[in-house]
Amino acid sequence: MAASQGISLIKNLIISTTSTGLVDASGNPLATANIVGSGNYAYSPTMELSPKSIEHVLTAICDGCTIEVKLEISPDGINWCDCTLSSGSVCQFECTAVVGDCTTQIIDVSLLQFVRVKIGNAGSTGGNCTININFTLN
Repeated sequence: MAASQGISLIKNLIISTTSTGLVDASGNPLATANIVGSGNYAYSPTMELSPKSIEHVLTAICDGCTIEVKLEISPDGINWCDCTLSSGSVCQFECTAVVGDCTTQIIDVSLLQFVRVKIGNAGSTGGNCTININFTLN
């Protein structure tokens, strides 16, 4: 019997030039991270998916901020690549500044064991964002 599940990749992140709880590209914790402005990115901590997870959906609930979100996958938690959808496009989206904005991206390909999101290019400071990956556990 299938059951709906979810993993919080980023929870209640306050968008700022000194955001906390993020890591660098190598997975090292950052005391603070500037994700505001063009070219400024950081990453969520690595999460491991169950091998029984299927029907993945990337979701972001943002409040008062604009930010880019891109899903990355890895077979070993060390070597990362973009998650590419069956259309050939990268699994990514931009949250808008609309209050309570909920953005989703259906992932129509199989995922590797480890996932994280690359976030950045925030339009300004303030606002917050929660990013999850939801799935069915088969």
